[in-house]
Amino acid sequence: MIDKIVESKKPVIERREINQKYYLHWGGKEFGPWDELDREVKFSPDNGHWAIRGTLHERSYVLIDGSKYGPFDYCTSKPWYDPDRMAFAFTANRGNEFFLIVDGKIVKKGKTVKNEEGDFFLLVNSRRCGPFQNVFFPAFSLRGRRWAAQVDREVRSWLVLDGREYGPFSSVGVMEFSKGAELFACRCDRGQGEGLLIEGEQFFGPYESIFGPFFSPDGKRWGLDVGKGKKWHGFVVDGIEFGPFPFQYFVPRFSSDSRHWSVVLDSGYEDKPHSFILDGKRFGPFKISEVGFMEDGHFVCTFSRRGKYYIHLDERLIGPFQHEKNDAVRVDGELFAIMGHIKRGKETPRRCVISCRVGENDKHVFFSPNSGETIEDAIEIINCEDTNEGVAAEHHYMQLLLGSRARTGEFIEQRLIHQGEKSYDQLIYKVDKKKERSLFFDITSFYGKFKKSE
Repeated sequence: MIDKIVESKKPVIERREINQKYYLHWGGKEFGPWDELDREVKFSPDNGHWAIRGTLHERSYVLIDGSKYGPFDYCTSKPWYDPDRMAFAFTANRGNEFFLIVDGKIVKKGKTVKNEEGDFFLLVNSRRCGPFQNVFFPAFSLRGRRWAAQVDREVRSWLVLDGREYGPFSSVGVMEFSKGAELFACRCDRGQGEGLLIEGEQFFGPYESIFGPFFSPDGKRWGLDVGKGKKWHGFVVDGIEFGPFPFQYFVPRFSSDSRHWSVVLDSGYEDKPHSFILDGKRFGPFKISEVGFMEDGHFVCTFSRRGKYYIHLDERLIGPFQHEKNDAVRVDGELFAIMGHIKRGKETPRRCVISCRVGENDKHVFFSPNSGETIEDAIEIINCEDTNEGVAAEHHYMQLLLGSRARTGEFIEQRLIHQGEKSYDQLIYKVDKKKERSLFFDITSFYGKFKKSE
């Protein structure tokens, strides 16, 4: 459900114990040996192209769709697919030169030069910066509009960003441009401890421990995992500090549209309840089974509490659903149907669909745990923004429900009902070519709404 990746053409990484080397298999071919490979392969949005960074004999390379680029002294960034240029981009250094490489071609170049007195200068875009005692890790942003380097002067460290100097610092560490927006973040020490420097101007910290930064997909937002000793641990999002929490590890995650962020508060024990923070608001504790952002940007957390099954869709709570592990039903590979209960003098078992995928975009639609047998107990359709999408979800619900009982159904009629400010659909099917079965759906949230045709 969450962060689904199509893996139909995914390269396979293999580590052979005999020679302690790595090999990559793709399209019936083997690429290797490698001393090291990145842990993950980067893909284009359509999964039609891929790239990975590797090292061999202390030299760095980038492999794109099986073509090898290098050697370099080191690659200062992992390959990133730029949808505007429809190609992978990465930055690398070789000798006294540093490059931005797009689609396997050098599109930006800078260099470090040394004069007779032993001073170093940076030459970028016909601009000369210096003198410095030394220059470290010069690199371009992946869009190529910006550049940065760490330099030394008079036993102090400085930052050079787009030709402008910032400092001095006790040390300058990890430097990184965000993808897309090219926001610049740098970990540095101003003498009291390490913190994060944004755009050379804003300093957040100091902290005793720091991990990150993590950027949002649009490159405009950022987060950090931070600590202030053994008893204080927390995180920072967009400069706002959250903590302390009695947990050990926090990674701020952003939604695909970059509007929302979340952090899971891990108890450190598998059998203990967890919590999560969504846009600064805390929820829990409860036993989480799945948590994260879906492809459409909505946040989903599935959890159990006191024997009941719930779903958090953003800040909305859906449920409870009563079920046991053996009661879960799958149809067509989807986790959708679970045994529920309604009361008619006594508990009567029934089946209800929790969620299903609708449309080619793999969007998930959710349903309330109502029975649908009466208009007063109509099943609410949740996370639909379009009438056509909602109607498709209604029919999919009925087909899944029948399929879970190995029955077939033929659509007979769909009746639209308005009551006050509410709108409902009554869906009527003939089951196994015999008696009719109907369900009522609450369609108020999307009724009358249609997406604009592209």
